[in-house]
Amino acid sequence: MENIQRQMLELHYKIDQLYRMIEVLSNQIETLLVKDNPQPKTWQIKPTASSLSPNPLENEPTKAQITGHKDILDDSQSVRENYQLPDLENLLSPDVQIQRLTAQLTAAYHRIAALEDQLLATRSHANDAFDRTL
Repeated sequence: MENIQRQMLELHYKIDQLYRMIEVLSNQIETLLVKDNPQPKTWQIKPTASSLSPNPLENEPTKAQITGHKDILDDSQSVRENYQLPDLENLLSPDVQIQRLTAQLTAAYHRIAALEDQLLATRSHANDAFDRTL
């Protein structure tokens, strides 16, 4: 039983580290995207006859839309209030908890790999554009 608790603590620790890494990568990608293209075409509002005074912030995506992902759980306060870990831990067996944490860890690893690929592609694109200007 003590071994299972130790494994669960290790998995919790690893998941916390992965979430921190994901947050850092997300911030780096967001910074690169803003730096490379401060005003993407999809965010620009073109005046039409029906809109005499367009609101430029109307079509701007939120940070959650930019950095959100189906494998990442929202850590907002409202979610924390509805999700009480001690109650859930009492309901689930240690094996199920380990399987759940392992699945979250795997999803986090996949998300990190996807973010790294996106970051490398962005850097590669930026380097190509820089080389063309020289």
